[in-house]
Amino acid sequence: MAYQGVTLKGTIPDNDLTFILASGIKEEHVGLAVAQDTSAANTVKLAGDGDAIVGRLESFEDRTATEGVVVGAVKLVGGLELKKSAAAMNVGDPVVGAGDGLVKTGAAANGIVVWEVRTDSVIVIKNS
Repeated sequence: MAYQGVTLKGTIPDNDLTFILASGIKEEHVGLAVAQDTSAANTVKLAGDGDAIVGRLESFEDRTATEGVVVGAVKLVGGLELKKSAAAMNVGDPVVGAGDGLVKTGAAANGIVVWEVRTDSVIVIKNS
């Protein structure tokens, strides 16, 4: 979590946490899958190819002028709708990053699975 006094407009659902956003994340990325950015503590990046999904970016707040960071709320995995790549996905498939904040079927079980498949997205749950 970022500790720069982020209020998120006074509401923080139980499974939303505030993180520092990696460079390159912009407001138009809200709604995409994110992964841990290991280059810095408390930081997330858009989910890359094969990345373990942390959650979905829910908000974007540029605090560069006042605190030197860009932050956002991330809804942690559990009943999330995530945009998927063009590759086919099936109920029960493990989920990983596909790049550019999209998701795809992973090669091995990782505790995050497809619960429902929609046209351009999937509903995922954490099952471990």
